[in-house]
Amino acid sequence: MIKWIFLLQCTIASSYFIYGQESIYTLYFANPSPQHIESSINFPKDIQGCYYKNNDSLIQICVTKDSIYTSFSIVFSIPNKEIKVGKYEIIDNLVYGIKKGTGLLYKEINDTVFAFLKQTDLFFKFNEKSILKIDSNRYYLNELINEKYYSILEISKNENQFEVREYDPQIKDFPIEDLQTVEKNFQNQKIYLANPNKKNWNSFIENNGFNDQTLYHK
Repeated sequence: MIKWIFLLQCTIASSYFIYGQESIYTLYFANPSPQHIESSINFPKDIQGCYYKNNDSLIQICVTKDSIYTSFSIVFSIPNKEIKVGKYEIIDNLVYGIKKGTGLLYKEINDTVFAFLKQTDLFFKFNEKSILKIDSNRYYLNELINEKYYSILEISKNENQFEVREYDPQIKDFPIEDLQTVEKNFQNQKIYLANPNKKNWNSFIENNGFNDQTLYHK
């Protein structure tokens, strides 16, 4: 399933956007979108690969044939004196003593060793609740929320740049009028439920509906 990951701080449901005299507390889609396009069951080769977040190379997103996962590295600084007294040990270019039974890659600068512990999280994997729609070079990740409605994320690749886009109704000029929304009560909260047809969807895209982006690079 999609995890609106730590690195993106992606909260597809945004709060307190003012449109006219109404407040959109949460926005979902009634169906996987765009509705006029069939679902796909894998990611094409041209988007597969790993990409580093701009301005933060410790964060990475990787696309495989059937999933997307994210990783980030935690950096530990170890003074050489702690290695000398046996608290840590370096064997075959790996430092041991941070994670039980596992050696970590490291770099040594002056009298300090910097070890890197890599953490990985699943971001998206094909199943009945996580649906992919592909429109030209744009990939729409639909996730079923609480067995009822969908949140959507857009990803795309342009040469060596990889983009992750979310929709944020809180941002000025969000094109809510393109989405054919109705107001609902969902889990004791007011939500706006979108059900755009092909024309509505295309207008939403043209008007920068996925208005909050995070950039990555090879």
